[in-house]
Amino acid sequence: MLDFSDTPPDTDGQFSASPIDLGAGTPESGDGVLSRLTVHVDAAAANGTYPLQLFRGNHFDVQNVLFYSAASLGAQIAVGVACTAAPPAAPPMMGDVDCSNTVNAVDALKVLRFNAALTVAQPDLCTFIGISTTINSPGPLVHIGDVDCGGAVNSVDALKILRKGAGLSVLQTEPCDDLGT
Repeated sequence: MLDFSDTPPDTDGQFSASPIDLGAGTPESGDGVLSRLTVHVDAAAANGTYPLQLFRGNHFDVQNVLFYSAASLGAQIAVGVACTAAPPAAPPMMGDVDCSNTVNAVDALKVLRFNAALTVAQPDLCTFIGISTTINSPGPLVHIGDVDCGGAVNSVDALKILRKGAGLSVLQTEPCDDLGT
């Protein structure tokens, strides 16, 4: 086991946990724990709610094939106030992954960053890229950012978002919602 995580305590507002199981000993399968993280709130922290974003943990198998995890979560840490249960909102339209009410190159960039397993800054209460939801009820269940309903968020989705933002035609597979609707 190797661990390339940031060294705690980490105070810059972002912590990267990067444990690696090299397969020494009994091979792992199924759900498991590679690392545990404890969040401490400074005693001098002002009362209020603070966003906590947990990004997905990708992993590679023994053939070096990348697998995406569905563990992208948005949460809050409540300090000195009651917890609220406001769920994240789905983007208002297909292709608008950052809930900005427009489909543009910024959305495409965020899809590319997600696909490259880089962090993606999302506004509070906007559903994370890769989470399954419906954009238009009763539309199909899709992963946020999977604009062609192909089953994965990838560079093809980013290209389609760029084409939509540039006013070019975009072919969609039915019953997938049209970009921008």
